[in-house]
Amino acid sequence: MLPPDQCCLVDEVFAEDFEEGSLGEWHALSYLNNQTVKWQVTSNRAATGTYALYYGNVAARNYASGHIMNFGEITTPDFKLDSRGNYFLSFKLFLSTEFDDVAATEYQNPFGTDFLEIHVVEDAGKETEVEHPIIWSSHYVHGTTGGVFTDIGIDLTEFKGKTIAIRIMFNTGDDQGNDFEGVYIDDFKVTRDTCVRRNCGGDHDCLIDGVCRKGRCADNICSVTVVGTPPDCCANVAQCDDNDKCTADYCTNHQCFHEFIEQPGCCVPTALKEINFDGDNPLAGGEVVDLGTPGAAGVSTKWQVSGQRYNSGTKSLYFGNVDGTYNNGGISKGVYKTATVAIPAYGDFAASFSYWLDVEAVAGRDLFNVEVVVDGTPTKIFSKDDVIATEYKQWRQAGPFSLNAYKGKTISIHFTFDSVDDNDNDGEGVYIDDVLVKKLCP
Repeated sequence: MLPPDQCCLVDEVFAEDFEEGSLGEWHALSYLNNQTVKWQVTSNRAATGTYALYYGNVAARNYASGHIMNFGEITTPDFKLDSRGNYFLSFKLFLSTEFDDVAATEYQNPFGTDFLEIHVVEDAGKETEVEHPIIWSSHYVHGTTGGVFTDIGIDLTEFKGKTIAIRIMFNTGDDQGNDFEGVYIDDFKVTRDTCVRRNCGGDHDCLIDGVCRKGRCADNICSVTVVGTPPDCCANVAQCDDNDKCTADYCTNHQCFHEFIEQPGCCVPTALKEINFDGDNPLAGGEVVDLGTPGAAGVSTKWQVSGQRYNSGTKSLYFGNVDGTYNNGGISKGVYKTATVAIPAYGDFAASFSYWLDVEAVAGRDLFNVEVVVDGTPTKIFSKDDVIATEYKQWRQAGPFSLNAYKGKTISIHFTFDSVDDNDNDGEGVYIDDVLVKKLCP
């Protein structure tokens, strides 16, 4: 007789068929402590015997919970995988969701609605708990098992030598399309095989699509010929997971795509309006209005694009005249009105700009004001009075100024200069550049 370490052995490490009609030592949690739609044992449907594990409402046989989404997780008791052998998780799955009527070739679920996922957990329920990344998800079966129980198989060999638990999660993601039957799991077991490493319950677990991956699952072992690999060739959206919670993942026409999704914790600073006064449209759709009252033979003095000074690029917007002053022999006054900008209803937003001043530093004269205007109503956000004289004749940045008070509204920013009188108007004037309205991120 051969010694044990030279024999092929297959034994069960953990098994549950739910035939006692209860969860036993499994630990279940439900969103908002929902006591109707949750993980529970039922006799409504089973792969074998009488009972199976179920996520949903036993009486209604769906997982609808009114006008709110729902979520539930359930975790097995801990079990030990010793360091010898190969470990294989298998179970039978019945999955009925909003994807029941969607062809496998048309399946996309970038936002994880009606999503089933399975994790390995160490130290479950303790402060030292470690939840490993998804080891299997409903992406593998395109969101549905088509009205039948399907064999699922997952290789756990990488976790040998550890004490682990298996956590199963189902998340509706929204309150829509939740009147399908839900999730049943039966004949759940983990086996050890000292000779053979198994990794599938069916072709779906091998991600066979006949294009990027060809082959089959035979005797719980994937036999696959890889024709192409992600991102250039994907058999299933499960292959396109970039482990970035801020992106939605797609496998479209056998190619992986990722789309950034704005959500809590996911933000990209975005310019809603950026004006640097360069290029073919230097005013960026804005308008210059001359409000001055020049004296006799006074030179036209107004806001105009200039290459004399600039903070970036090669141009800025200048209030002055061809003489390099803002003296028009009378009262110099003008306004630059930016094109309108729609401020979204959600998020944080701010405005900023750069300026250069050479005007009288005294109060009440040579006024330079910046206002946010909504429906004709102005609100001042900056004035010359905010600048000390030692900061004149150099480029400075103003802002950022919060625009959160204008969320959901359309604004314009007005830059106004007014000499007030005809005295001491021989300074160079005012330059502005790099006007920016942007979305902020925490």
